Amino acid sequence: MPSYTIASITDTPALDVVGRRLALESGGRLWATYSKKPSGYTYQQVYCAYSDDDGQTWTETQVTDTDTDHHFFPIIAIDSDDDIHIAYTASGRGAFPNSRSLLYMKRTSGSWGSEEEIALKDVINPGQNRASLAIDSADDVHVVWDGQGWSPNTGEFSINYRKRTSGSWGTVETIANESSDQKGASIALDSSDDVHVVWYGKGWGVNTTINNIQYRKRTTSWQTQEAITDVADSQTDSAIALDSSDDVHVVWVGTDAFYRKRTTSWQTQENITNDVTISPDFLSIALTKSDIIYMIYTSGSPTYTYLRRRTTVWSDAMLINEGVANSYTSLLWARHPTVSTIRTNVPNNAYAIWEDEGSKVLFGSLSVFPTAATTRITGLIHRYWPGHFRLECILGGGLSGDFSSGGRVELRPPLFWPGLQTKEGLRDFFGGAELPFPRFPEMDIPEDEVEPKPGPGPGGPGRPDPGGPKVPHPPERPQPGGPKGPDLPDIPLPSV
Repeated sequence: MPSYTIASITDTPALDVVGRRLALESGGRLWATYSKKPSGYTYQQVYCAYSDDDGQTWTETQVTDTDTDHHFFPIIAIDSDDDIHIAYTASGRGAFPNSRSLLYMKRTSGSWGSEEEIALKDVINPGQNRASLAIDSADDVHVVWDGQGWSPNTGEFSINYRKRTSGSWGTVETIANESSDQKGASIALDSSDDVHVVWYGKGWGVNTTINNIQYRKRTTSWQTQEAITDVADSQTDSAIALDSSDDVHVVWVGTDAFYRKRTTSWQTQENITNDVTISPDFLSIALTKSDIIYMIYTSGSPTYTYLRRRTTVWSDAMLINEGVANSYTSLLWARHPTVSTIRTNVPNNAYAIWEDEGSKVLFGSLSVFPTAATTRITGLIHRYWPGHFRLECILGGGLSGDFSSGGRVELRPPLFWPGLQTKEGLRDFFGGAELPFPRFPEMDIPEDEVEPKPGPGPGGPGRPDPGGPKVPHPPERPQPGGPKGPDLPDIPLPSV
């Protein structure tokens, strides 16, 4: 899977585990947000970066410039005018400069507006923390966060909500306030602009001393709280997204990564990662336009980043990125805005941001296979050696295509196929041969020029006849069912 560096960093955390850190303009420009310490600064500042080439290269912009405290946990959303909205945590503001406040900024017509205060209390840090942000169909801003200083349990973290309408912030509403901490709120809006929030905390149900996952919905007012879990093992780090029918999908961390769906009621809980020995972390969930579910997470020692997908069942893990300490994963998803009937931030595929070893912020465009029975092939690379054939398929890419950035998949026949030295043999191969990846009953194969068949030209086997371009003969390895062929790297393919 291709991944690209958004930014080099020196301090962590550049990201956090709750809100979204990717957004997509209607014209295809990608946006990411993170924190890093600029040269000559003492503290981290909020940055945004954009990409106009599907995430391959990025242009950074420093958003904040107050070097009195770290600017933590930035999150991002976008509205129907392609204006950018961010929220983050920092101190040095307002009536209580020693306490960390939750802050907001908006970018309009290429310029950042003034900083606005969402929440500030006279409490010991971390104060107001770890927000999650969403935009509704009217471009109003909805924010949830965990913070201290809210009645009646001012010394504990509570889950709070605030809405910005026409440039003005409404009253802070407390969703959950107990004598034990409530943390990690994640927000999603449905097609009616109703608010859905999940979080974890103690004080609920039978297992009152254990963190469990909670859910609450707001229509014109907050509805009755619902327990997603009530078990004796700690459940934390929940994340939420909605499908095209406004059904709720939630993932969270317990002994494994778990999933549950809510239609009119909560469906059976599913264990996603019962095949791993080390509990996953940093979960993020997203759904595509066709309601395929993706979950990204970290796991293992060293900590790698993985992706799983669900149509009717969860797939095996797909390795996204290796590294000593991957962390802070986040997938692109938001129900709004809708521009020209298109939900621009409900993607066709999966797009992710994560931190690698505390040194880089990375973007990944996950070239995973779609649900359609056929996929257009936009190019082919043919590799021929005596008695052997390899085909690399270049699959349609782009933000609106079947693949996020264009996939390149290697297809190899499982046996020795001497007939594959010709185009006719190639079509026979697709027409009836057993493929290692049986996804394409039909293929649109361009009439590209096939590389010359190897002959006894200068240099021996593996080079074309005189007059053609030279093709170096790669290292060889034993092949089952036939003579030796080229030593080619295996490319892991996702389950379908």
